[in-house]
Amino acid sequence: MGAGTTVTNATIATNFSTLGSGFYNENTNQSSFLRNTIVAANTGGASDVFGAFSSSFNNLIGKSDGSTGLVNGANGNIVGTIAVPVNPQLNALGNNGGATQTHSFSSNTSLAINAGSNALAVDQNNLPLTTDQRGAGFQRINGTTVDIGAFESSAPTAASVEISGRITTADGRGIFNARITLTDATGQPRYALSNPFGYYRFPDVAVGETYIVAVSHKRFQFPQPVQILNLNEKTNNLNFTALPSK
Repeated sequence: MGAGTTVTNATIATNFSTLGSGFYNENTNQSSFLRNTIVAANTGGASDVFGAFSSSFNNLIGKSDGSTGLVNGANGNIVGTIAVPVNPQLNALGNNGGATQTHSFSSNTSLAINAGSNALAVDQNNLPLTTDQRGAGFQRINGTTVDIGAFESSAPTAASVEISGRITTADGRGIFNARITLTDATGQPRYALSNPFGYYRFPDVAVGETYIVAVSHKRFQFPQPVQILNLNEKTNNLNFTALPSK
């Protein structure tokens, strides 16, 4: 990859090259940018990255020797060296759902899990991503903090439940593509879109906390678009009904 390239929410792994085996910036006068990205477990060269990097946040870099601007512990970066590499704990590229193959995590102890930046988990229009690389049905933020890389882990925790419900018109028809926002007590949001029948879900939500759940849609208005939910240890259903059409 060339100088000035920006890579965000990606996983660059198990590639082969003789220099900068994952990402090689050949122009030392112009930096490249990595954000919420894994570059690790690549082979052929001594390092996963090579060259100049700047304004890079919340990345996991297996081996950084030969690069500048990627410092372990700075800007949320997890950076290893040839002497002390960082293992991202990834499975081989495979079918984990969705239209493309992905690198899933081989262990729930991967340092990439819950180590990303929610502010960087956005699309080209700066809107929050609702899914990971796999697309529909695979939430981008599964918990309170996004994972580093293109794949979002879905390991359940002991103290978590599901919030789900349905978005409907006044006459009971499901509303497609309604946007539901789940915000925790710290102000961290999660997002979901309703399916063609109006159903939505947030898996693995921590219990014992209070959440704000809001709904919006470009074609419908809701008499109660925001609801407060005190989450208990059971599956919680929360429905929204749109105002009658005029």
